[in-house]
Amino acid sequence: MEFGRFADPDKVDTRLPADPPETGRLLRSGRDGAAAAVVRIGAARWGVQEWVGSLYPPGTPPAEFLLHYASRFSAVELNTTYYQMPQEENLRRWSELVPPSFRFCPKLPRTVSQRRRLTEELGSTAVFAERIRSLGEHLGLCFLQLPPNFGPAGITELRQYLLGVPPDLPLAVELRHPGWFRDPLARENFAFLAGRGIGTVITDTLGRRDAVHMRLTTSRAFVRFVGNDLHDSDYRRIDGWAARLEEWVKQGLEELYFFVHEPREAHTLTLASYLEEKLRERSLTPITG
Repeated sequence: MEFGRFADPDKVDTRLPADPPETGRLLRSGRDGAAAAVVRIGAARWGVQEWVGSLYPPGTPPAEFLLHYASRFSAVELNTTYYQMPQEENLRRWSELVPPSFRFCPKLPRTVSQRRRLTEELGSTAVFAERIRSLGEHLGLCFLQLPPNFGPAGITELRQYLLGVPPDLPLAVELRHPGWFRDPLARENFAFLAGRGIGTVITDTLGRRDAVHMRLTTSRAFVRFVGNDLHDSDYRRIDGWAARLEEWVKQGLEELYFFVHEPREAHTLTLASYLEEKLRERSLTPITG
């Protein structure tokens, strides 16, 4: 992921910002914090040739990558759906290769998300929703990634679109324009998402610390973590996330999707393992295959 990539991590304050008050109130209004949260960790994709010999046994053909990926991780971003509308036969085939606990998190097609007039794509969104249901129990959270040039001027368009999205489509929204994170607009927009049961994507990337907004609008958290090839700051940031996630679970977080992105794919495995270790130290046990 190139969004917010920063060349000099030593010049960035890597600490997580404090939670806005609304996040704590939302979590405390949900389930009993003593109940177990579902923790899912994954990567951006499974088709990584570089993992042959580590995650994938030597000689593994690409057709078997997903099978081995799902034995290690419990979720994956499904970015292929961003580039083209998913085909039901592919979705069904993928769902047959993974265990019951595994979840796919599809990105809405760019033909939808990159349009200024989102409402003109409600028809294609309905087609997407119908096809993506082919994943059955393996469907996790879908996410709408808005481009950096889609700012608060489009708030009415965004709301009208979200009001027209099929209500049974599990959805989170990734906001990138800096204007969304400024008060009072931020509180107003996030409150709308919360009222519709639509989640937010928190993007932790060094070049855009405003996108680490820490505002939850449902009891599900969706985090996209952009690393810097195992620079020390990657580990410090993961330490901070482990501590914050422990707090969120105590307050009432029900489910977590945490996706690790690294420029070099081999480093994705290393940092994901480090995250799992730090979570287990805090009695948070990620699901594995």
